[in-house]
Amino acid sequence: MRMKAEERVSQITAQQWELLRAQLERETGMDLAGSRFSRLQSAVAKVLSLHPHWLPDGEHLEEQLPPVFVEQVTAELTVGESFFFRNHTHFDALRNHVLPTILAEKASRREIRLWSAGCAGGEEPYSLAILLDQMLLGQQPWQITILGTDLSPPFLERARQGWYRPWSFRHTQIHQDTRYFEPREGGYQLDRRICEQVRFSYLNLVKDAFPSPLNGTVGMDLICFRNVAIYLKPEVTAAILRRFWDALRPGGWLLLGETELNHAEIAPYEVRRFNAATFFQKPPAAHADLVPMAPPRPAFAAGGWPGITVPIVPPVPDWVPLPGAGGQPASASPALLTPPAPHALGAPNQLGTASQGMGKSAAATVATAQPEAEPLPVADPRQRAQGRLQLAHSLLLQAQTAEARRQVELALQDDPMLVEGYILQAGLAEDAGDLAAAEGACRRALYLNRRCCLAHFHLSLVQQQKGEMAAAAKSLRTLRELIEQRDPHELVEYGDGMCYGRLRELIQMLGLADQT
Repeated sequence: MRMKAEERVSQITAQQWELLRAQLERETGMDLAGSRFSRLQSAVAKVLSLHPHWLPDGEHLEEQLPPVFVEQVTAELTVGESFFFRNHTHFDALRNHVLPTILAEKASRREIRLWSAGCAGGEEPYSLAILLDQMLLGQQPWQITILGTDLSPPFLERARQGWYRPWSFRHTQIHQDTRYFEPREGGYQLDRRICEQVRFSYLNLVKDAFPSPLNGTVGMDLICFRNVAIYLKPEVTAAILRRFWDALRPGGWLLLGETELNHAEIAPYEVRRFNAATFFQKPPAAHADLVPMAPPRPAFAAGGWPGITVPIVPPVPDWVPLPGAGGQPASASPALLTPPAPHALGAPNQLGTASQGMGKSAAATVATAQPEAEPLPVADPRQRAQGRLQLAHSLLLQAQTAEARRQVELALQDDPMLVEGYILQAGLAEDAGDLAAAEGACRRALYLNRRCCLAHFHLSLVQQQKGEMAAAAKSLRTLRELIEQRDPHELVEYGDGMCYGRLRELIQMLGLADQT
């Protein structure tokens, strides 16, 4: 006879609760002590209702939990409710100051990249999309990339639907504008044209690697991080803001909510105030002083690429396994730690031999890229291809995505057997919403290496976005078989710092691998 979730919760001892609370805090960065402990108990009870066969047994509670337990509890602890154009002073400043500045700076390339981190049900990124649509009315088309990330799959699925109740418009009348909404089933459906401008993706800001071209979190013009830090410990928020610094292009902007404002001093942002709105800007000529220097690995012949300096990729977070996922939790906190050995796809270093002996600031400088520049002659096309991938990464950090895509294409012309080139090509195509091209690049990578785990994973993500759920489940089952015997702390090839343990967890989160 099955026990109710409440009955099973009552069997958890005080010692087990303390172990569980500590485990959750390590993996999520949340502060669950004091008055928040009762909320933790309620969240655990709700999640246990989804796992009717689990019973607490012994002291090692954290080792018995389902692999997705922590992620599900975290989603229950967070509030997924927001509303359109929340905080009108922020959006007034965006409309009148920040976005006009960005658009003027990007006028020649006509591409803009925005990120809503902790997007909940999608109201914030959709508000940004509507605002840009209003500002660009009558102009030539722009390449607009708006990314919304959250750690709750149900929130993300709701956001993708684009349907909202009247309460989501409590401080705006935008739902009355027929260009953007139409009444439907007691609520309002967002126009498909606006929905298609926003890409929603799962991302845990504490556990997952960013910035990375593989999840579209590089070279951002604007990052919005509002009303998320209320759940987090101050030191975790500070670590996330440091990594946002790395995700912004030189001159990029960060918008924080009131709860995040106290932590912005950890990076040398320049404070910009517009009436009642405060923004933080990365200086246009910013140095990556906060990033430890990676070992040099020359990619070009002496001389390299004229006028281009490839930056050091920022460190990735340490991986802490979820309960039941295998492996032991790392002792360090999931913040900025020593990065793994560099890879041509995601961890470029100073070009040529000039990086030998350079100081950290000089080696990490992101120089102004020159898209028209071509490399000096290099006899080995494979070496030239590796160099082009490094240049593509540098261009991505500066939000020059079109030129970055061109360099990846040229790299694959130089070396058609370059698996990591196809992986990067797939990530850039997915970021641009070109799912057919993303799937094609994944399949070309798999043609060259059928055991390429990252290609299987990204193929499954693309298939899900296309609504091909059976194919996505098949890709995930293949991936699960490939990684079954892998050390959870081993780095995934081409994975920008992702470990096999985290990859296992993401398979569980997607919830398709067990489907037939």
